[in-house]
Amino acid sequence: MKYSLLLLAGISCPIFANTVNFACMVQPAQIVEIRSPVTGTLQQLHVKAGSTIKKGQILAQIEANVEKSATQTAYYRTQVKGNVATAQSKITHATKKAERMKQLSAENFVSRQAYDDAINELSQARAELQLAKENLKQAEFEYKQSQADLNRRKIYSPFNGVVMQQYIYAGSMVGPTEGKNPILKIAQTDQFKINAIIPLKYFRSIKKGQVVKIVPEAPFDKFIATVKLDHVDQVIDASSGTFSAGTTILSNSVKFPSGIRCKMYL
Repeated sequence: MKYSLLLLAGISCPIFANTVNFACMVQPAQIVEIRSPVTGTLQQLHVKAGSTIKKGQILAQIEANVEKSATQTAYYRTQVKGNVATAQSKITHATKKAERMKQLSAENFVSRQAYDDAINELSQARAELQLAKENLKQAEFEYKQSQADLNRRKIYSPFNGVVMQQYIYAGSMVGPTEGKNPILKIAQTDQFKINAIIPLKYFRSIKKGQVVKIVPEAPFDKFIATVKLDHVDQVIDASSGTFSAGTTILSNSVKFPSGIRCKMYL
């Protein structure tokens, strides 16, 4: 979506003199506290307060010596294919033996029991091969699980943005518990969220998709964005008699930052 910019002389906006307006805020699309999905020791932080971050970038590393060892062991098991080779060799030998026993039994050179024993030996060899293949497949699944556990020790950025705050340092204990041991606070900066609190009496006048004008506070009040509302609350806040409406825009479509106040003009 493209947003037009109007260059005006002042925040008083004389061209909107008779237009209804509401106080609003320009904020990052998301502000997130980053925590570790597992309990452990913070080994390394790759960013600090003020750092610009990209989606998928590694933010922090949790100590993972045990997980690395488990992953290496699991990988080794996936490469151990001796049991499969042995079972295949047994099948080859047992197949030839069963064929000989069948011919000899037909000519009465060996007993029927000897032939049955050869058939049973072939069946056992096939069962051993199946078991060896199943064990190898299980080893592959265990390796993938070990890799997943190891990857959870690396914390990645969920979006493009900036590090707002660093709470702790390398050597600290971290964990997934809500409200405890956050590592970082990050904000998404490639999108802005603009939200206005509107009195109840305007509820039927505000519609999703409606075009409004956003006037940021000084010194950015010369740049006005024309946008469409992408959400209008359908539940009224009973205590204040208000509801909210707003939109999300790309940050590069406007010439003002997030974290500022604004006015929304209908």
